[in-house]
Amino acid sequence: MAEAESPFQLAQTTREMSAFMQDEDQTSGSSTRKKNKFQQKHFRKGCEIGETEELGTNVFECGQQDKCTRSMEAFIKHTGKTVSEDMHDLLKNEERKDFGKEPKPPQATAKPATRQDAQPETVQPTSVEVQVWKTNLARWDAKTEAYKKEEEKTFMLLVGQCTNSLKAKLEAKTNWSDIEKKADVLKLKESIKELCHDSKVGNYAPFTAMKAAQDLYMIRQKPHEDLTQYQARFDSRRENYEAKVGKLTITEKAVGVTDEEAAEQHLACLFIANSDQQVYGKALADLNDLVLSKAVAEWPKTVADMKEHMSKEAVRVHPRGRTPMQFAQIKKDHSNYKCNYCKAFGHIKKNCPKLTDSQN
Repeated sequence: MAEAESPFQLAQTTREMSAFMQDEDQTSGSSTRKKNKFQQKHFRKGCEIGETEELGTNVFECGQQDKCTRSMEAFIKHTGKTVSEDMHDLLKNEERKDFGKEPKPPQATAKPATRQDAQPETVQPTSVEVQVWKTNLARWDAKTEAYKKEEEKTFMLLVGQCTNSLKAKLEAKTNWSDIEKKADVLKLKESIKELCHDSKVGNYAPFTAMKAAQDLYMIRQKPHEDLTQYQARFDSRRENYEAKVGKLTITEKAVGVTDEEAAEQHLACLFIANSDQQVYGKALADLNDLVLSKAVAEWPKTVADMKEHMSKEAVRVHPRGRTPMQFAQIKKDHSNYKCNYCKAFGHIKKNCPKLTDSQN
């Protein structure tokens, strides 16, 4: 008997058949040409693309930590639209949906004897109880089977967004056959994340640890990057640091503060210090004023608290140091301007007093 194909092998077979049918079918010629043009466009730019055209260059590549974070966010959104909300929640929360235990068939019960010398009577389940159990079991089977098929589809899509070099490294992992057989999306996501965080220079442990520390402390918020995207990149680098170096240990801390609390406060300070200072510079200055006034207890204690504080205190500063309101309030000096209406100096036509009097 032939061995059953895994979802990954089935995906490859399905894609090959689909490509063959598209080439043979004349009606799909325009869509094929469109896809080829899309691939050629990104090939000329030197970018690798995945098998899902809508995701474009959001692919997973070895050693590309920030790109992995962006691509995973885009993939999760795309999965919620094209597969199901359940798969969106699975990838985002990393927790499978609970359908409860499999419904058990009704059991026979013992009816107590009416007389002292009589034997207890066994009562078999009624036809209604059996029918209810069958209905519940059928619903449970349908839900779990549908969920399994959705996870297999998500697994194939996720593998399709990996570059060839990353696919080769995935297949080289010792537990890959088990992951592929079960179509385990969560373990696949974990493996992709692990390989994307690995340095391209090899597995020399001291250098890898140094690179992880450098990535965390040298992170910078991009000019048009919102706080949610910035925090996602920050958390990703923090996880990589803790995996390669270990938990942060802060020796200088306040009295009564635990090691975990001191590390969280340190990361919160790092989060705002490396943010876009044109937007959050004022928020950082206000927090520094709290230190000078010895109101340290009001400082945000975690990265999440710091993000919430920054979102409330965000002020877009003009490149010359003025806020938009201050910039708008600046009045231009018209003392050397000549009016085009009365030909006098000191004002412009729209502010001319003679024009205003004539209109009145």
